[in-house]
Amino acid sequence: MKTIKVDCSPLVAEWLAELRPELDADAVDATLPISGFVEKIDLVIVGNECGEPINLARTISEWNSAPISIFLIESLEYETLDHQLQYAPGVGKNILSCRLDKDSFAQALSTALHAIKQRSQISLDLSRNNVLFNQNLSSRWLLNRLLRELPEYIYFKDTKCRFLAVSDYLAKSTGLGSGSEAIGKTDYAIFDNDHALDAEKDEQNLIEGKVPFIDKEEYVTWEGNQMWVQSYKLPLMSPSGYPLGTFGISRDITQKKIMQDELVARHKQLNEEMDLARLLQKSLLNKDLPRFANSAGDPTMEFAVKHVPSTKLSGDFYNIRRTPQGHPAIFLADVMGHGASAAMITAMLYATLNEISYLADEPDRYMLEINNRLHSWLKDTGQFIFASGVYCVLDTESKKAHLCQNGGAHVMMAKQDSTVYLNSQNSPINSALGITPQDSFTSHSLDYQTQDEFLLFTDGIIEAMNPKGEAYTTENLDASMAKAAGSDPNQKLDTLYRDLQNFTDREHQEDDICMVLAKAF
Repeated sequence: MKTIKVDCSPLVAEWLAELRPELDADAVDATLPISGFVEKIDLVIVGNECGEPINLARTISEWNSAPISIFLIESLEYETLDHQLQYAPGVGKNILSCRLDKDSFAQALSTALHAIKQRSQISLDLSRNNVLFNQNLSSRWLLNRLLRELPEYIYFKDTKCRFLAVSDYLAKSTGLGSGSEAIGKTDYAIFDNDHALDAEKDEQNLIEGKVPFIDKEEYVTWEGNQMWVQSYKLPLMSPSGYPLGTFGISRDITQKKIMQDELVARHKQLNEEMDLARLLQKSLLNKDLPRFANSAGDPTMEFAVKHVPSTKLSGDFYNIRRTPQGHPAIFLADVMGHGASAAMITAMLYATLNEISYLADEPDRYMLEINNRLHSWLKDTGQFIFASGVYCVLDTESKKAHLCQNGGAHVMMAKQDSTVYLNSQNSPINSALGITPQDSFTSHSLDYQTQDEFLLFTDGIIEAMNPKGEAYTTENLDASMAKAAGSDPNQKLDTLYRDLQNFTDREHQEDDICMVLAKAF
């Protein structure tokens, strides 16, 4: 038998040990209303040192287990407290009282043990109560703690939307002294009409079974005050399923809403700035590809470009220009990453290309100057940023291509009967641009013929992955080039990009894509 002693003096403990040693052996001291015991308690002995016996008796009576309890009372207070314990609302039949003397205590113990024995012969099914907490606790006491101490807007209402109970936090936040002042009132007596009307409509929908719950953000105003709350409401049902009203909890999310509004405004501003930056970046690229022809007016080189940024701003950059000696030249760069920082580097590259145009006929010196300038810009930023790239000058008179590659192989040469990938095995690859200052770069020259094509591309193509995690690679690019043989340059690039999409099973790629195709005549 589980027995606990509450506020018992040493004298009461001596009596218990003498009268019922079997109880005293297992009895433990406890503090209520939380006993700390999960197992069912059979007997509670409350000593005369208890400060609020009536409230404690109510609390014990509300326990799901409602153990038999003996309250020992000083003789001078016995008549008053015994009367209150018998007739005070909320005090159950499980509460016994006796005077603070050994004989009275012995008689009360005998009565309590008889009652416990009678209880043990009754089989009670408490599962229907669906108890979700310790059976030695008062649900009312727990609810009071919730309503009095939690900084949340908690409320219970009847079918007329009148408050049955509210949290002290709600009451004090709306100018009431305590939660009890709200009882019997409706939202119209506390809040402005707009909110009260919306709340009434929602709650009537719950009561009438039109909706199972309400979960919404609400704008609440009263007496010049205003705030946003996140409300969750449910119908309040009787055990038989009859609607009794509603209950819910609302949480102040005003600061969250303010932050959200600020984020939306900042996002809008950022989008506008990104759109402007995208237009500016787009303006740096060739609007109309230059036309190159011989003295008779016949074309000597035809160009096509496919540039697909993965975001609004791209880290891929191309430029097709005429060198001081009149040769076609292609610059293609892939700045690490993409977005605003990469786009800013591309803008700096564009300015540099114009500033060093006097070197445009010498690929090695041209790329060397770009490298050293890029390094000087980035060395103090604390960020590791670099670019891979290729610069190719096409001498249409001698039919020679002069190129300088940095940070990777980015060129394929398609001849009538074969395709040559210009990688480190047949063309020098210099270090990536911007990492360290350099004294020299190595360029490479090769012959080409009429109808030969040069494809310059960024890493976003050959490094693209399919759903299996396999890279596209130059082999697939070569096969796609062969598949598109005979197409005009623009159609060929469309085919290459479409094949890439089919391989990755993605309409939009994760990295920027840029391809420049030059066809010799």
